Amino acid sequence: MPKEAVTLPGSIEELTHEFLIRQSCLISADSASKVVSHHVAAVEDTVARHVAVMAELANLYEDGVAALTDDGAQTVMELRARSAELKKTVADLELLSHFVKKLLEANAEACFLAGADFASVQASERLQSAGRALEALFEKSKAAEMDLVRAHQVHIGNVDRAIKTLEDRKKEKEEAEKKDTEDTEEAL
Repeated sequence: MPKEAVTLPGSIEELTHEFLIRQSCLISADSASKVVSHHVAAVEDTVARHVAVMAELANLYEDGVAALTDDGAQTVMELRARSAELKKTVADLELLSHFVKKLLEANAEACFLAGADFASVQASERLQSAGRALEALFEKSKAAEMDLVRAHQVHIGNVDRAIKTLEDRKKEKEEAEKKDTEDTEEAL
């Protein structure tokens, strides 16, 4: 346990404008860094929910039969509505990312100009790290959308084949009944 308070060189009379601006830049860079952290966390959460909804919908499409029942159709409608809502939120967050990036870039530049080099470097590193993370998250969302589109196309193809098979069977049955009727009439 220290016996006396830490002393820093200088005194209150040496609080120059330059010193105060540098300190303000440090605080501003910390605040901008918090904005970036919260923004990345919001994107992570939203993308995870969006990907989960799209995966559930894709699984329902791949099941095929479940999507064609009344309950399945209701679930598909609910999931599609939820997916559309989350897709809009992801797009809004992607747009906001550009402004968050500008905020941190401006802070890094202001810190550099004010002589707060360490804060400037930290802000630049944070910007690069957040940029990579956001890019990966938005790509993950787009990849999940493509997977959903493929599952939906497969589902449509399966339904078309099932309808064609049912129509063919119906036609065969009608032809067989017609032939039976003709055979019965000939026999009489």
